Amino acid sequence: MADRDICPYGLVPKEGQPFEEHHLERALAELARIIDQYGEVYLPLFEKVEAELAELRRRANPLERARRMAQAIRRQAA
Repeated sequence: MADRDICPYGLVPKEGQPFEEHHLERALAELARIIDQYGEVYLPLFEKVEAELAELRRRANPLERARRMAQAIRRQAA
């Protein structure tokens, strides 16, 4: 795709921009539609995008994870 700004599904970020959560969510939705229509041959790609989304979410919120861990430690100490 020559111009990454043009994508009928909004799946591709602008040139130089990282993939964000909403890009991967839209890609998963489109892949689900494709799998439903054409079969499980595309399932490995679905699983790859799903794993990338999980990893993005895991890395995106370390502060929230740290707060939850601290709360759990406080509950155990009480």
